[in-house]
Amino acid sequence: MNKGPNSLANRLEEMIAPEVRRLGFELLDLEYLPRTNQGGAVLRLFIESTLGKGISFEDCVTVDHGLDPLFESPSFEEI
Repeated sequence: MNKGPNSLANRLEEMIAPEVRRLGFELLDLEYLPRTNQGGAVLRLFIESTLGKGISFEDCVTVDHGLDPLFESPSFEEI
């Protein structure tokens, strides 16, 4: 995905990275796959712990649930 300054990936990263950091993790990268006839869009996040430990399933759940308010906000829908 193009990561130029005005790209969708860059805009998503600017919104998501601070929230991921607030949850105690760093956003390493993200991947966005648009909606197709076979299914909905996919947003995949690649994270690491700010404490230097491995990422567990529970960490993924924490980030997933922690980002829900952002994903449900009107500012996110404007992207």
